[in-house]
Amino acid sequence: MNNKDYASLALEELLTKAKSLKIICITYTIIAICMFSSAFANAQQSTQIVRLAKLVIDSTQLESYKALLKEGIEASIKLEEGVLTLYAVFEINKPNHLTILEIYANKKAYQKHLETPHFKKYKEGTKSMVQALELVETVPLIPEMKIKNEPGTYGTALEKHRAEYIKDLLAPPTPIIKAEDTTKIKFFPADIRYKISADFVLTPNEKTIELATSSGKKKTYQKYGVASFLWANKKVQIAVYQPLALISNPLYKDYLFIPFKDLTTGESTYGAGRYIGCRLSDIKDGKINIDFNKCYNPYCAYSDGYNCPIPPVENELDIAIEAGIKTFDKH
Repeated sequence: MNNKDYASLALEELLTKAKSLKIICITYTIIAICMFSSAFANAQQSTQIVRLAKLVIDSTQLESYKALLKEGIEASIKLEEGVLTLYAVFEINKPNHLTILEIYANKKAYQKHLETPHFKKYKEGTKSMVQALELVETVPLIPEMKIKNEPGTYGTALEKHRAEYIKDLLAPPTPIIKAEDTTKIKFFPADIRYKISADFVLTPNEKTIELATSSGKKKTYQKYGVASFLWANKKVQIAVYQPLALISNPLYKDYLFIPFKDLTTGESTYGAGRYIGCRLSDIKDGKINIDFNKCYNPYCAYSDGYNCPIPPVENELDIAIEAGIKTFDKH
């Protein structure tokens, strides 16, 4: 075989490899297109509105703008169920340039947001401060993707709190549930909107009251005060009690008790209501911190034979508290 023949064979081999490489490239291109098309289709199917608001603010009014923006965002997240995310970031090299990631449950939620008093206050108050505004409509690559909790964040702390709660249910010598039943304990996802700083009014002249329990017996409480807050533009009031039987116990002398029912009761949550525990230290300057993400079930939700206080009528809330623990399936 001469040099010419070797050259021909080498050329044929190169052409064959080139064709194979071309086929591989085309295949990967098709796969990539399919993956992108699938992601795009999923995004299109989502009813969420996801956009970026890019703004330039008058530098001389930047701090005033930040205060109004912060107030507006906090009110929107707390009061509007349809506002899922409002996340504002300022550029390091251009401090008066910012971008806000806005996510709304749907178009209706967005339109409702525009009519809220807190948004109108923000819009009117910042009218002279905003020098430029660009709204960029977007399509998320993975619509169902969630923001991951970082160590030290509220979500991480709540997960630890819930783990301790389950651990306490298993504590000897008389565990409330069996170890194999821990998988039946379900919680709503962490929702910072339900971590509420409510107005609080003491009720020092209230007489002691007796709350009925699941067993028919009664337990004595002192009505300590009334908390009130706004939820979806509706005023909500809830009574806070002090268990008289625990005042003499050093571990619980500052303990406050909030039994309640809401629109989820008997549906996604326990039919006899849920509880929240607070401390006197949660009250400061006419406010009380109430975290519905930490509400828990009475022992009666897990087993018979306990005397569980039944929430009074005044604590039957006309809103859905989709936070904290869910119902437990005994079977």
